[in-house]
Amino acid sequence: MYKTKDGVYRDPAIDGRIVSPTLMWGSMSWKNGSVAILSCLDIKKPLVDQLGSAFSKKESPIWIDSNTTVQCREMEKAVGVGGALELSKITGSKAYERFTKPQIMKIFET
Repeated sequence: MYKTKDGVYRDPAIDGRIVSPTLMWGSMSWKNGSVAILSCLDIKKPLVDQLGSAFSKKESPIWIDSNTTVQCREMEKAVGVGGALELSKITGSKAYERFTKPQIMKIFET
């Protein structure tokens, strides 16, 4: 149904970009107008058929996506002198490509 391999799409054009269809997860932000879609759901129809246009993106990154190095460096730069070390002191971890924050940053840049 989703045409994935092992539940994911590996983007051959962008190194490290690994995503899954948002409809598999529903863990992406809703787009404007989704309330109308949600209010008209039909219990007799599969959700995948009804929610196709409800999400802001067609694909969502998953835990193995590593296409956010630029966003990680932006986070390190934002904390000032010390970069990754300072970020680690503040949060307990340096910025990793697979973490939620850089993934969200990437989503809202596109």
